[in-house]
Amino acid sequence: MTASAMLPDRAIPGETREVDICIRSELAGHEVLIGIECRMSGSRKQTVEWVEAMHAKHSHLPTSKVVLVSSSGFTKNALKLADFFGMKAITPTDVEPGFVGEIVNNIHTVWAKRFDLTAKKVVIDFDPPLRDIGSIEIAGPFESLAVVSSDGSSVCAAKDLAQLCLQKIDVSGEIFRDAVTGEGELTSDHTPTANDGSPMCLVLDDTDPPQTQRQITRVHITSLMRTYVEEVPLKHGQYDGTPYSVGTAEMGDQTFHWVVTEGKDGTQMGARVSPVGDPTRGQFFAGKTKGRTAT
Repeated sequence: MTASAMLPDRAIPGETREVDICIRSELAGHEVLIGIECRMSGSRKQTVEWVEAMHAKHSHLPTSKVVLVSSSGFTKNALKLADFFGMKAITPTDVEPGFVGEIVNNIHTVWAKRFDLTAKKVVIDFDPPLRDIGSIEIAGPFESLAVVSSDGSSVCAAKDLAQLCLQKIDVSGEIFRDAVTGEGELTSDHTPTANDGSPMCLVLDDTDPPQTQRQITRVHITSLMRTYVEEVPLKHGQYDGTPYSVGTAEMGDQTFHWVVTEGKDGTQMGARVSPVGDPTRGQFFAGKTKGRTAT
């Protein structure tokens, strides 16, 4: 836990205070800011003094919730005080001796891949043809054409259709599995459908009637594919009876933090993705594991 953030001090205008880790999220339209303070102090348990100091510090910071993490634990009174202040006190522990899971205490290094796809050329095939033309390249004036569902509901502009298609691309295929760090070209064909599974249509200008819908039969995309591959060491631990593994890697302009837990609900995986150098901004994604592959 090395990421840090500077938060404005409400008691001293113009000044900021450092917090070890900050997580921003939104709840019912309101921003929630969680501050995490960490202590790695060998065998000495944290006392009421540290809890009091953290409570005083955050009383004039914009944090909504404070989490205290100590590698050596807390004294009984420190735990009582943290609970009184509404702060969460966490003590990670070693995995129980003899526990070997699918990942926890079993795999100590994994390889992570990130793919960035940027559409360079997009050709849409549609039916019926328009004046003997059955496809158009989405460029120039065609970028603003409307894409709608079969009932006429708006989906997006034609220039945004490629991104919708690329977001749903299956990265379990051989071309992604064998990809190495670098740049290359990727061609892919897509048949986009609306949320209800019905076809999407392109709204084209015609002479009679002035606008007609034509069903999109294929979207052919030529993309620039950037591939990042990083080796990620895993650390294993246990919290509240649940074994876990964590790992961090920077790939491109983003930092990835992975957490895998193995408990009564099976193997669960989550990842927080944030811009490099700005850990307070990011998104959390829930994933799944299959054997030794996670997506």
